Amino acid sequence: MAVPVTLAKDLARAIREGHPWLFRDALDRPPSIPSGTLVEVRRGGRMLAVGFWDARSPIAVRVLEPGPVADPAALVRERLAAALQRRLD
Repeated sequence: MAVPVTLAKDLARAIREGHPWLFRDALDRPPSIPSGTLVEVRRGGRMLAVGFWDARSPIAVRVLEPGPVADPAALVRERLAAALQRRLD
């Protein structure tokens, strides 16, 4: 299950347009979670993206997929399986 992370700044447009990361200063109270944790980026109650958390970098979230995602863990599994298949072909 993904951990919710709330944006302090309105970056919905940038996320929709494919911006690949979110800086720590754009977040409202960044959580204390380990790097690599799957997070749901939210603003005003809306899910805007799914990404991976980086606990040390100024870039706190690496966006995996913009928009609401029904099952973030399934998305990660699908992406990993597809990447493995491309390497095996």
